[in-house]
Amino acid sequence: MRLLKFLCFVILIGCGKEDEVICLSYTPEISDQYIFPIRPGMQEWEKLTSGQQMIEALQVPDNLLKDMSSFGLVETCLDYPLLPAMIAFDTIQYGVERQMENFNGFHELVTREDAGSIMLGRSKQMNPRCIPPSSEIMAGEYTLTFIYIGMVQSQYVFIEQLSSIERGELLKEAMKKYNQFEIIGEPYGILNQKVEALLMARVMVSEGYKPFLEEIARNDSMDIFIKYVELDNREEILNKILDYATKYKTL
Repeated sequence: MRLLKFLCFVILIGCGKEDEVICLSYTPEISDQYIFPIRPGMQEWEKLTSGQQMIEALQVPDNLLKDMSSFGLVETCLDYPLLPAMIAFDTIQYGVERQMENFNGFHELVTREDAGSIMLGRSKQMNPRCIPPSSEIMAGEYTLTFIYIGMVQSQYVFIEQLSSIERGELLKEAMKKYNQFEIIGEPYGILNQKVEALLMARVMVSEGYKPFLEEIARNDSMDIFIKYVELDNREEILNKILDYATKYKTL
């Protein structure tokens, strides 16, 4: 899925005129994003016979990678054609880790100190209300963009690049999206809320919020969720995270 182009398109068509300003899509500051010459669905892709061949075919040439701007690199990584495969693993946390390990774009991105800030600015301009009206398939794909981007953004390597003020902004944004997903309902689902709750939780961990750290220490289910994004049928964990985030925000 051409994540960036698809996202720009659906955001622009998915809102009424009165929402035009808040639905404008995020545009990279420097447009040197790498355009993958091959991706699933192409005839050339069908000739690849193993997962390793697919991974190798999607690597960015080294001479382009090092010179790419951080803005272009963020967009390249979020458009990585195998990124959506994260949801096919036993846990989505393990899935995103594998995709980040497999793609040299992510190897470079984690060295860019401004990557977390760029993703924060990008996420602020993604509106859950801007669901494309054209088809259920496009609506479903749109909901998945929040999961893919949110899971990358929730990795500690990017959260810890942020200043304390920026982490507060990320917490606020995750709370807002969590509530919007709950109000809107379908086509959004529990996984959308889990990812936003994960962002809230990991921000509070990175900030060393003592009441929340104490909750993790005495609550195995909370600890498991933060590590693996698994609830084990305890959806009340999500509301508990939201409660702590609300208290933290008011400090």
